[in-house]
Amino acid sequence: MDVLYDEPRVAVLPAFHPLAGRASLTAGDLADEDLVACTSSPTMWSTPPGPEDTFEDKLELIASGAVAVLPAGDRRSTLHPGVATIPITGIEPCQVVAVTRAGDRSSLIAAFKNAARAWGANPEGEHRARTA
Repeated sequence: MDVLYDEPRVAVLPAFHPLAGRASLTAGDLADEDLVACTSSPTMWSTPPGPEDTFEDKLELIASGAVAVLPAGDRRSTLHPGVATIPITGIEPCQVVAVTRAGDRSSLIAAFKNAARAWGANPEGEHRARTA
């Protein structure tokens, strides 16, 4: 397992939540919230997700009043007009990792890891504007 980069976390809140207008939050600000899990995403939660839950189901749940914590790079929540994302300070970042077979020296794996590290080192997304 190789750590490729660290990614900060954000709170995903309903747009009407009292904390939704803040510039940033701390873990303490979220201490009394019942956090929900989002499948296929590293997150903190109070209750593990059910196998039938989709990310879109969770966004609807959040828009109606729930709260989740996600990696900042997971931008799917910005597609829902009823939710807000707020950076969380003072909390450990998520680690994005690549897991490969031990001892695998494939040039494709090395190229993938290098590309992923470059992607993670550019959080503002300027690399997304490049064309081939």
